[in-house]
Amino acid sequence: MNRPPRLPRLIYWTIALTVIGCFIASFKYERAAAALSNGKIAFTNSNLIHTMNADGSGVTQLTPTGNGFQDRLPVWSPDGTKIAFGRGIFSPNSQIYVMNADGTNATRLTNNSANDGWPSWSPDGTKIAFVSNRDGNEEIYVMNADGSNQTRLTNNTSVDIDPAWSPDGTKLAFTSSRDFPGIVGNIAAGFEVYTIGADGSNPVRLTNNNAADGQPSWSPDGTKIAFTTQRDGLPLVYVMNATGSNQVNITQTTSLDSADPEWSPDGTTIAFTSYNRVGQTNSDEVFLMNADGSNIRRITFTVFDEHDLAWQALGAAPAPTPTPSPSPSPSPSPSFTVSGTVTDSNGQPIADVSMVLISDVTGTQITFTNQAGNYVLNYVGGVSHSLNISAFKAGYFFNPLTLIFISSSALTGDRTASFVGTPSVIPLPIQPPVLLTQDSSLRGLALDSVTTIGEPFGVFNPNNFSTDQHGRVALFASNIEIGPGENSSIITAQAEDSLGAIFPLTVEDFRSVPNFPWLKQIVVKLPDEIANKVEVRVSLKVRGIASNKVLVKVKP
Repeated sequence: MNRPPRLPRLIYWTIALTVIGCFIASFKYERAAAALSNGKIAFTNSNLIHTMNADGSGVTQLTPTGNGFQDRLPVWSPDGTKIAFGRGIFSPNSQIYVMNADGTNATRLTNNSANDGWPSWSPDGTKIAFVSNRDGNEEIYVMNADGSNQTRLTNNTSVDIDPAWSPDGTKLAFTSSRDFPGIVGNIAAGFEVYTIGADGSNPVRLTNNNAADGQPSWSPDGTKIAFTTQRDGLPLVYVMNATGSNQVNITQTTSLDSADPEWSPDGTTIAFTSYNRVGQTNSDEVFLMNADGSNIRRITFTVFDEHDLAWQALGAAPAPTPTPSPSPSPSPSPSFTVSGTVTDSNGQPIADVSMVLISDVTGTQITFTNQAGNYVLNYVGGVSHSLNISAFKAGYFFNPLTLIFISSSALTGDRTASFVGTPSVIPLPIQPPVLLTQDSSLRGLALDSVTTIGEPFGVFNPNNFSTDQHGRVALFASNIEIGPGENSSIITAQAEDSLGAIFPLTVEDFRSVPNFPWLKQIVVKLPDEIANKVEVRVSLKVRGIASNKVLVKVKP
C-alpha cells in the first residue's frame, strides 16, 4: 500500500487552521437580509446565449445556431422571466432584443443601422438602459421596456459603455473614457468607472488610474460595486464602495486573472470568469466566490469560453413545501490515476521512492513506492492541461528524468508512468527541484520561519530574531540533494510579480526536515521591493535547474 507523507498534510492543516482562525478573529462582514433568491446564471459563448444552474449544472442553449446570429450580453429582467440581449445578424452591429427565460419569443426592441448593445434593466422593470453609437460614438440611452421612448442620457465625444442600474434605480454605473478624449493606441487604458443619475445628470468618476477599469456590477444592497481592472497587469476583480472609496482586490491575487464580475441576487456570492485558473490562455471558465473573496470554486468544466455573466433573481425565497422534490446534486468531476513501477536496471523494485506529480492547475502531490516498487497518484479529470511526474530518492538517478502528459483541452483517463533507477553517488545536476503546494492548489506550502503562521507574509516583521526586521519564509521542497563538497550556495530563489519583474530572494538556510529526509526546508528573506505586490510567484533553482512556480501572498 502506498504511504502518503504525513508532514506535508500536517503543515497544510497548520496553515489552514491558522489562516481560518485569524480570518474569523479579524473579519466582520454584515449584509442586509436577503430579499431575493438565486436563480440561473446566463452567459455567452461563441455568440450564443446559455443558462445554467448556480452550481454549474443544467447548461441550456437558449439562442439558435445556423442563422447568422451573434448574440451577446444577456441581462435578466428583475422578475427573472425575460432576458434582454444584443443580437447582430451576419454582422457584429447588434440591436436590442428581449426573449423569454427559456429562449422563446425573441422580440426586437431597437431598429436602426447603428450598433445597439449592453442592455441593463431598471430595478422596477419598466426601462432598459443600453449603449448605441447611432449619433456617432458610443453613448448611453434609455428606453421603455417595450422599446418605446428611446432617449439619450450621455453626451460627449468619448466612449460610454457598460451601464449597470443601481438597485434603488436612482443611478447608473458605467465605463467611460470621457476624461481622456484624445487617447490613442491602447484606448482601453483610458476607461474608468463612473456613476450618473438616472436622468443623465451629475456624472461622478469613481476610479482613477492609468489602466482599464470597467464592467461594474452593483451589490444587491447598493453599497458596493464590483468591477474589473487591469491596474495590476492582468484582469482582476476589485470591489469598492459605491462612492469609489476603499478599492480592494477581492480575490487577493495578482497572478490569477478574474473578470466579468456578477453579484448574486442574495448578495452572498460573486460569479466571475478566469482562464489562468484552468491553465488556459484562450478559454474562460466560470467561478464563484463568497462576497468577501473567500471560498473560490469552479462551477463549469466545459469546452465553452464563458463571458457576459448575468444572475437571475427569483424573488423572495419560497417557504419549503410539505413534500419538496430533492434537487439533483452536481455530478462530481471524475477522478483518474497516474500509476506505475520503479525498478532498478535489473528489474528489481525500488521502495520508498518519492513520486511527485505537478499539475498546472491543482499543484503538487507526493506518494511513495511500496515494497513492490508500485505507486498510484490521483488527479481530477477535465481540469489539468499538463501533468509532470518525477521520481526521487537520495543516491539514485532516474530515467526518464520526468514524464509529462499534455492536452490542448483537458486531461482525462488513467495514465502509466514507470521509471528505472540507477545508483549514483554524486547527485546529477539535471534533476529539477519541486516546490510543494497546498492541497489541490497552486499556493505554495510555506510558513513564517519564526511564528510558523501561514500567508500573507509581512516583508517587515518584528516577530523574528533578525536585526533588520525583515520577514523570513520557510518553503518546502523535494527532489533536492546536496552532493559532496556542496552547500546551500547551489540553491537560488526568486519572486516574480504579475508584470514579469524578477526579485531575488536571499536563501539563508537549507536543511532536511527531521524524520523526512526527502523533504527539504528552504528559508528565504523577503526583499523590500515586493512589499506592495500582494502576491508573487516564487521559484527555486538548484545548480541552475528551475523548479515549478508557486503562489505566495505578501504584505508590507
